[in-house]
Amino acid sequence: MNHYELPTPELLDSGHVNLSVSAEEVEQKKNVILHVFEDLGIEIFDVKETVGPSSIFYELSLPIVNDWEKAKKKYSKIFLYIDGCRADITVHDPREQVITVEVSRKEKESFSIRSAIESKAFQEGDAILPVVLGKTNMNEILVTDLVKCPHLLIAGDKDNGQKTLLDTIMLSLLYKKKPDELKFVFIAKPEVISDCYQKIQECFCAKLPGVYRSVITNCDTAIRTLDALCEEMDKRYDILYKSKMRSIEEYNRKIQNQELKLPFYPLPYIVVFIEEFGDLMLIYGKRFELSLCRLAQLSRVVGIHVVMASIRTDIITGTIKANFPARVAFPVCSTVASKVVIDSKEAKKLTDHGDMFCRVKGILERARIFSVEHREIEKVADYIYQQGTYEPYLLPEPTMIEEEGEEKDDELFDEATEIIMRNLWKK
Repeated sequence: MNHYELPTPELLDSGHVNLSVSAEEVEQKKNVILHVFEDLGIEIFDVKETVGPSSIFYELSLPIVNDWEKAKKKYSKIFLYIDGCRADITVHDPREQVITVEVSRKEKESFSIRSAIESKAFQEGDAILPVVLGKTNMNEILVTDLVKCPHLLIAGDKDNGQKTLLDTIMLSLLYKKKPDELKFVFIAKPEVISDCYQKIQECFCAKLPGVYRSVITNCDTAIRTLDALCEEMDKRYDILYKSKMRSIEEYNRKIQNQELKLPFYPLPYIVVFIEEFGDLMLIYGKRFELSLCRLAQLSRVVGIHVVMASIRTDIITGTIKANFPARVAFPVCSTVASKVVIDSKEAKKLTDHGDMFCRVKGILERARIFSVEHREIEKVADYIYQQGTYEPYLLPEPTMIEEEGEEKDDELFDEATEIIMRNLWKK
């Protein structure tokens, strides 16, 4: 596919809504913090400010105390007096007695996805499947490698940015991979599907044989597709075994260097997007969880990765959490819901659309999503569509996976039961 050209950043909007923080707001919030500490009888030596997209950080240098834990309880009282102070005190170094207080901004900053695509972190990184998640409150673009995640769970009450984040991830991959290197599986509700997804389906989508639409909106077809992906995973493991390779990265590198020849062929990465898995859990329960977790447990080595989202947190089981170590939490209504998603109560403190906490590689970071307009996705889809269509990537015909604990029909058992009941009636 040498003639294929990756999309250019010029297809995206360059607009950046820069709601800058006034010096008066920064100074006002700093004075409030200083007055609170003064009322508590705590001396402040130095204050450094850092303005993030949704918060202002104040780094305070405090006098050295012998009992830091006791002093920390005293410092925590500032949250009773400062409006919009949402994060716990972060201790950088107890020996230096430096803490950070995070205070919410009046107006949030909005960033276009183009600024992330053009960034050095995205363009020059060594990630195999780089995905943009957001911009941290330290004004750094948060880019991670989906291969190392290897699966991503997104949750939060209502739609506080889940759909936008899914679009951001998809655009990130389209700007880095060609159709012969990457395939998508889209499982979504009918109302969120747009024509732009249909334009790239022949190039980038994997689907079941006999299924016309690559974007799956039917629950039965979604379950069959997950079973087919398990079959695809088993087939790829067999290919790696025969080629004596340990991973899809090593396998494709050997193919590219012509060290492996027919019958071996390149294997594209497959990214499965599940826009709302709550419906599948409600209808199929353990049946869906069995297929999903089997796929998540074993698919990393063969290049299959899952990105799924939900506006419900009560359906996230321990098994799902164990297989999705990378997670993103948008604003939730309870501390319990926050702990379910990111093992921390921090998401409960989020209130604004687009704010999120990301737990990637065990590190919890606060960030804000990039804005993605529908017309931007349409421009990228048109650009890809105009380069011609290709043969779709067909998944193998699925073999039904039996649910654990499901009882099978046993003719001998039924016959024995009938004989026992007949003898009881005779007595």
